[in-house]
Amino acid sequence: MQKFLFFRLLIPVCLTQRMKNKSEVIETTNCYIYLGEDEIMRLITKPNTHSVLETSMEEVEAMKYLTKGRRVPLFSDIRNMLSVSPETRTYTNSEEVVGSFTAVGMLVGNVFSRVIGSFIVGINRPSYPVRLFTDEDKALEWLKRYRNP
Repeated sequence: MQKFLFFRLLIPVCLTQRMKNKSEVIETTNCYIYLGEDEIMRLITKPNTHSVLETSMEEVEAMKYLTKGRRVPLFSDIRNMLSVSPETRTYTNSEEVVGSFTAVGMLVGNVFSRVIGSFIVGINRPSYPVRLFTDEDKALEWLKRYRNP
């Protein structure tokens, strides 16, 4: 049984422009996930998100479904994220997650998202390149170099 919901017509209006050039969109507990035609995975967090192990596992499952197991770069908009549990931080460094991405570009904005992003980059030290951005276009441009040929 799949843990995420598929939707096509009920995409919030504020996300419609950002989600053009997409395959299908998956809505999970905390975010919207889709694979762009540019082969960059997008994860857009919902407002006031608290990431816990169960929601992170749900997101990884959805991303693996969309990529059919291929490694791709990930654009993660964490501007709405308020916290990340210790279990989630451990899980995001696991082989299951690390083997899913070629690079991660995180879009940060407020103090909470900057702290979360800095913590992931500084403490977790994933084996793939990770950068923080305040500009979505710059993040996507950087991620293009990590697409598979």
